[in-house]
Amino acid sequence: MDALPPELWLACWSFLSRRQLPPISLVCKHFRSLCLPLLFAHQTADLAAIVRGIASTSLIERTHRLNRLALRLEGLAQPPYTLLVRSWSVRFVGTMGGPGEGRTVPRFFVLAANTSPSGIFDSLRDRVASQFLKSLGLYRNLVSLEMQSVLIDEGVRTALGSLEHLEELRIDWCDVKPSDGVLLQLKRFTNYQSAD
Repeated sequence: MDALPPELWLACWSFLSRRQLPPISLVCKHFRSLCLPLLFAHQTADLAAIVRGIASTSLIERTHRLNRLALRLEGLAQPPYTLLVRSWSVRFVGTMGGPGEGRTVPRFFVLAANTSPSGIFDSLRDRVASQFLKSLGLYRNLVSLEMQSVLIDEGVRTALGSLEHLEELRIDWCDVKPSDGVLLQLKRFTNYQSAD
């Protein structure tokens, strides 16, 4: 394998699907070093779909999906994975703030009334939102960021300001708190708010 240049391996393996890459990456360390950037380059977290039960109506299944998402976000926030992420797309429900922040639920979101009696579902939802917002500043090589229903306060602004390579920012239905802060050197900015 070392006889071939990495560019050739990347070209060959780029034809594999995301589902095929993890098993193959476990077989070969060299290939693993080549495919890790491909695996982690684009990340998505759709908390809104899980909370609303779009893919599953069972509260237990949605709770398991939330737990898997929380574990994935915690693992992703560790080096070297944070440096491999180039784009993030995250969708929350309502306006999710960090720990201790208030939440508002805009009229255009219909939340499921299903919650577990023990509050596990709600605590997992908050854990996912908190984990993403706490780790946002760690993704130093992030080029593109799309956030939906996020409370953009001073902490989020500070995290955004620390992302030196950020070129594209899209915020949909976000609650932006007025504040002075770092000017972002973006090539593209989109701010979509629904009509009330």
